[in-house]
Amino acid sequence: MEPRRNVLLETWMAEEGHSSRSLAEAINTEVGRLTGRDGGYDDASVRALKAGRIRWPNAVTRKALEAIAGRSALALGFVPRSRTPPPGGRQQEDVDMKRRTVALGGVAAAVAAAAPSSASRRIGMSDVRRVQDKFTEIIASDHRHGGKLSIQQRAAQLADEALAMQNAGIATQRVRSSLYASAAAFRSSAM
Repeated sequence: MEPRRNVLLETWMAEEGHSSRSLAEAINTEVGRLTGRDGGYDDASVRALKAGRIRWPNAVTRKALEAIAGRSALALGFVPRSRTPPPGGRQQEDVDMKRRTVALGGVAAAVAAAAPSSASRRIGMSDVRRVQDKFTEIIASDHRHGGKLSIQQRAAQLADEALAMQNAGIATQRVRSSLYASAAAFRSSAM
């Protein structure tokens, strides 16, 4: 299969003012933060990502790119590997890619519009743990005092707080997944 340029990655790099070399340096720094060892990326590696020769980077590179960009690998234009070719061959793949590009573009626009202009705050697992600790207090209160309406309302408010954190700043996919899971647990307990 012939590689396709990763237009979404190129667009994001242009918006952020990243050259191939500066993005490679940022990836190396983030990989070092994630693994404790510097990455071995250079501007040629980033050009391979942009050219589409690497359609789905390895897990560490994806996590590093997601942390740097504040977007998922899919939103950066990467395509997960699949074991079976899509029905209809290449023509179906073209349709799927266009559909995905349109859908992700709409999602990215909606997230950008909903995010506050000062979305430079980084949301981390410590923020998730803080919200989960509040939930633990609510559960303990429920065990002490029984099922009161105020406990139910506090759990629902905590779920809203967890979801609001999504728009409060930049977060990795792991943090976002943890926030969604926590919000779901809070809502379930509120019911």
